[in-house]
Amino acid sequence: IKHRIRDNCYRFIIHRLCKKKKVDTAIQVLEMMMSNKRKHHATLYSSIIEGVAATGLIEEAEMLRQKLRERKVLRV
Repeated sequence: IKHRIRDNCYRFIIHRLCKKKKVDTAIQVLEMMMSNKRKHHATLYSSIIEGVAATGLIEEAEMLRQKLRERKVLRV
């Protein structure tokens, strides 16, 4: 049986990981989310980037933003 994880579940998990400063794990979850065939709303990715930045990891947030731009997930 396949289970789909909803966007809000991803957002919650990633947000909690960022708050605990487990950004590497949060990025792994983000990559899992991106690997499933569904399209996710750009605001989800933006809020994840903001969560990473909010933990004080500004450089990592910018690298993540760039990575998502390269994958054409984010335009700005």
